[in-house]
Amino acid sequence: MVDHPEQRKVIAKSTNPPSVRSHAFLLEVELPRQMDVNEDVVLLPNGATPDAAQRAVLSLLYGEVCDSWHELVGVRFKLLALVPSVSVITLGILFARTDINPILAIGLSAFGVIVTAMLMIYDQRNSQLHNELISRGRRIEYELGVSVGQFLGRPKSRRLIKHDIATLTIYLASIGGWVFGLLYAALHQDG
Repeated sequence: MVDHPEQRKVIAKSTNPPSVRSHAFLLEVELPRQMDVNEDVVLLPNGATPDAAQRAVLSLLYGEVCDSWHELVGVRFKLLALVPSVSVITLGILFARTDINPILAIGLSAFGVIVTAMLMIYDQRNSQLHNELISRGRRIEYELGVSVGQFLGRPKSRRLIKHDIATLTIYLASIGGWVFGLLYAALHQDG
């Protein structure tokens, strides 16, 4: 089994509808829809029509996929709000004081670098699971006969407008702040 859904063999492509109009940085753009369905069968072989019992099972699975996807997105956005906010507030308080122990400042800054880096790695795993759930949801929609759903037919990313680029930038900026704090504390140990 391949870990990346986008590397799997595509078994079906729909051309209806081929694109959707959206906005990016105040510009209207035409985005192609993601209509690829992978070969990983959830319940039905390609082209089979579900009976009532199979439709019920697929619907339950679809609900679980949607709930799991929603949870992963929720965790991501909570972390994206929390990490830079805590970093800025902690660094601001830490370096606004003139009586702070430089060893404490170095230790807290090093801790901030490590924790933020580990949360960034956790977010990468979250992204892998997120992408897999989208792939699985797309396949279930295909097996249910849905033309365009929450996953099947969602607009493709365009250039730099991607979740992974945005989250990586936020984590790297936070790590940069902690590295600055670490270097500042180390260079100002003597006063």
